[in-house]
Amino acid sequence: MLQSGTYKIGAWFHSGRFADQRFDTAGQSLASPLSSGVARMLNNNYSLYAALDQPLWQESEGAGGLNAFLRVLGAPGDRNLVDFYFDTGLTYKGPFGREDDTIGIGFAYTRIGGAARSLDADTTATTPAYPVRSRETLLEVSYQFQVTRWWQLQPDFQYIFNPGGGIPNPNAAARRIGDAAVLGLRTTIMF
Repeated sequence: MLQSGTYKIGAWFHSGRFADQRFDTAGQSLASPLSSGVARMLNNNYSLYAALDQPLWQESEGAGGLNAFLRVLGAPGDRNLVDFYFDTGLTYKGPFGREDDTIGIGFAYTRIGGAARSLDADTTATTPAYPVRSRETLLEVSYQFQVTRWWQLQPDFQYIFNPGGGIPNPNAAARRIGDAAVLGLRTTIMF
């Protein structure tokens, strides 16, 4: 019998003050030579989110199987660098007859908020060809290997398209940082 999934919907609220991503205290673009350089402060911040984790197929009761996950988040773009994020993927427990191992593949998308994108566009007025940040996309593959009852190894590969949403290259301001490949290895020892 297939286990039931987990579904979550939530929100958070913060009553503090947060720096505007585009405008100064006088309403000028922070990129303007006339700007004070001091961002105006905005009241409150919040986010709405949802997450699901759903088994799709199970080999036998309590054994391995295929699961899907999805998470999505939205927040105001005038006070947050990121205004939209989602990730999704699949995990399979028990590949290659190894019931305690898990293999996974994932995809993530991050969108830079409208105010930060507009600030970058404003910056092009004084710095021609300045890149406008937009989004970052990530693909990931990992394998969690249960070496012994108490030791796990997890190699991980990620490929990031448009890192930082397309941040400028510090060595060539008119160009974006290039795509990036990341290799990692995580180990867990339980005692």
